[in-house]
Amino acid sequence: MLDIISATSEPQYQRPEQRMSDIDYIRRIGPVSQPVAQPVPVPVTAPVVPVGPATGYGYDILFPKRLFGRLGREYLTCNRLDFFGNAIPLGSFCYAVAFIIYGFYRCKVYTVNDTFLWSVILLFGGIGQCTAGFLEYCKGRTFPTALYLSYGFYCLSHYAYYTIPEWFIINQNTSMLYNYTDDSMCAFYAGWLFISFALLLASGRINSLYCCQCLTAAVFFALRTLGEGTHSLGTKRHAAGILQAISGFFSLLICFSQIINNETFYRPIIPTFPLNPMNDVDIPMSLPPATH
Repeated sequence: MLDIISATSEPQYQRPEQRMSDIDYIRRIGPVSQPVAQPVPVPVTAPVVPVGPATGYGYDILFPKRLFGRLGREYLTCNRLDFFGNAIPLGSFCYAVAFIIYGFYRCKVYTVNDTFLWSVILLFGGIGQCTAGFLEYCKGRTFPTALYLSYGFYCLSHYAYYTIPEWFIINQNTSMLYNYTDDSMCAFYAGWLFISFALLLASGRINSLYCCQCLTAAVFFALRTLGEGTHSLGTKRHAAGILQAISGFFSLLICFSQIINNETFYRPIIPTFPLNPMNDVDIPMSLPPATH
């Protein structure tokens, strides 16, 4: 019989036929007193998807895995604010283009073709601003929604007010026309004056740039209302055009501040002078990209 080597004996030389396998060793000596510790699998935590800061303007939504198959997760949590993006630069740029070009046209800085002018008012002033206002509505930001939808519909109504009669005249349907007078234009601009005044009051909770934009727009509508009501445009028309262009420049500054402050550097590079530090416009709606 082969000698059984205990675990506490000194190591001895063994011939190949004397060596025991692990099974024979356990079978002859018996099971070890303490079982061999099995490695415990370390739970793999799912990667955390960064979301925007909690501003109270939006909520999280879930996307199915088939849209993000490489992530290997059942659902991906994505912040709705980041999903719809920041539409303020779009609305501010469209507002600036429409108001600057039309303002300079009013005050006779330059003359442009009517087709170009109405195309800018329709595409940039109307469709562009309404698109930005709808996207801001999806994000839940109320002031940009009201601002861009209001002035977007102003440009659309202004476009329709001047072009629809021309269409009837071209098609010789003059019986469908009503004579629009200075009084009707006065009522038209007076309505937008009240809307601009309401937006001016609301901008007091955002920042100073929006206040300047809404203030110049309100004064512009006031001059147009006064000029149409007194049947004397002249200087009032030129001054209204200058104020309209200045309002567009403030909107262009808002566009640049949003791109630089909120989308590029995530800190106030261009001063916007916020009147409420917790307003939903000056706070970046997404976190900066992770640096490795």
